[in-house]
Amino acid sequence: MKTAFAAITLVLAAFPALGQNVKITPIGFCPQKNGVTTVPVETVCTSQTDLGGVFIAQAADAAQGVQITIMYASHVNNAPPSLLSEAQRELLKADGGVVEFGPATGFVVKFTNGLTAYLTGDTGIHSEMKTVVNEFHKANLAVLNLGVNPGIFLSGAHAMNELVRPASVIITHPNEPVTEGGKLRPLSRTAAVIRELKAPAHLAISGRTMEFDGNGSCVAGC
Repeated sequence: MKTAFAAITLVLAAFPALGQNVKITPIGFCPQKNGVTTVPVETVCTSQTDLGGVFIAQAADAAQGVQITIMYASHVNNAPPSLLSEAQRELLKADGGVVEFGPATGFVVKFTNGLTAYLTGDTGIHSEMKTVVNEFHKANLAVLNLGVNPGIFLSGAHAMNELVRPASVIITHPNEPVTEGGKLRPLSRTAAVIRELKAPAHLAISGRTMEFDGNGSCVAGC
């Protein structure tokens, strides 16, 4: 069974307005029956799912749904000052404080063919990559964001090789020119990470669709 990775788009949370100049349109909850939301939904909705919770999206004619679990990510999630009122900015500036939207997150997506994809989001290395992602969810595909600020480009190979242990890794969000003439730049930071990975690594190239089987192995487009 072949699975297109970008199969479902969800809006999982709506944040309250933090400043007087921000206009927010209320978003309703996704309709559910027996804990399952039938997709596609009629309009944008919020899942009500908390960190660690599971959102199940299922097509009307499908025997089972896709399970989406919200995962912890080690990354700041501060509100930009432009979203704050002048009074809030001045108050925070006096104390050197910030306002956070809430915890940063990644996702584990379990497809109906057994493919279990870990979307790291922007994150540093953390222990739940082993205890939750590997040991509990048994993710066999990882989509690794090589964000600069959390430093995963330094620890990402170890995180994949020793903690998550997927069958395949897709490299995304590298924050540098990665290819030249359609080929990997050998002196790039991304190339250095790929050389250290034990699992096959695949670049996320614009306009290219990759397909993976239930074991996390690429079967097309890689």
